[in-house]
Amino acid sequence: TYGTRLFWPLGDPVAISSIFIIDPLYTLPLLIAVVWALLRPPARPALVAGLTVSSLYLCWSLVAQQWMTQRVMPVLAEQGLSEAPRLVQPMPFSTLLWRVTVLGEQRRLEIVTGVLDNGDALTVETFPRSPQDYAEAMQVPAGRKLAWFTRGFIDVEAGRDQLLATDIRLGVPGLHPFQFVLAEREDGVWQALPSYKLPRPMANPQAWPALLDRTLARQPILCLTTLEALPAGSPCPSVMR
Repeated sequence: TYGTRLFWPLGDPVAISSIFIIDPLYTLPLLIAVVWALLRPPARPALVAGLTVSSLYLCWSLVAQQWMTQRVMPVLAEQGLSEAPRLVQPMPFSTLLWRVTVLGEQRRLEIVTGVLDNGDALTVETFPRSPQDYAEAMQVPAGRKLAWFTRGFIDVEAGRDQLLATDIRLGVPGLHPFQFVLAEREDGVWQALPSYKLPRPMANPQAWPALLDRTLARQPILCLTTLEALPAGSPCPSVMR
């Protein structure tokens, strides 16, 4: 999701976003092949097999990504956001559960959907997005750099004393690890400063069982605001700012 500078110094980072940064189903075939080769070198067939399986898994991730994209497009069309910037990426540790983030002018949509879902209606969570706060962040060098790095997938909040920017690609609402202070207010004016990262939020231990339940479709809804897995028809809490 963060991309690789394949064409540096030309062009932007290349990011396909089809696989989570930690995915055992991708890593284990390679690990098993390498261990086998260390124990019984040169073990070329094992190495070829490990690379083949892991590469096929990457191909599957692209198929699943397009599958989930097509699933949410009717909902986005109803919301008038079919052409809005969107990020379709897997949730942690597998390609079975996916998170779709869509940037509207004054709101951001978050949709969680999975390969094992049985056709239940999609749950759409809406988060406020302030164009004015975003414009304020673009006046700050660190804000412009972060917007370039994230391709605009940041949440900006102008607090009473601090201008905060959050990289919303990694993590989930309320549990994004990369939040930065871009500026501080002095005499009613934002003063840019060397940006610094705020402490990383701690995950609720109950979030991991909820994630597993939602990944395996044992529960059809995962509310990102609370990281709770809920039965069908349950509403997710609204977000106010």
